[in-house]
Amino acid sequence: MSLDMADNAVAAAASKVTYGSAAASVIGFLSSIDWIGVLGFVVAIGGLAVNIYFKQRQDRRDRIRLKGEQAERAARMKRDELESQARIAMMREGYDPDRT
Repeated sequence: MSLDMADNAVAAAASKVTYGSAAASVIGFLSSIDWIGVLGFVVAIGGLAVNIYFKQRQDRRDRIRLKGEQAERAARMKRDELESQARIAMMREGYDPDRT
């Protein structure tokens, strides 16, 4: 399992726990069971913290991946430009690839 898949699974689970505990908190307060309300609120805050943490990790990995892709694209464009210049120079010199 890749790191991205593991992080996405944890973030999805944390999101579901956050929503569930927020609902439990509201139900607990509405039914005057204070400890359920407080516990639900604490778990919801914890789930939110986990979500924020894993989203920041994902953003950091995405930035690194984007920088690598941009560098690769720039290198490919430079290589293509050099190849194009070499072909133009060969045509100017009268190079014929069919002639041996």
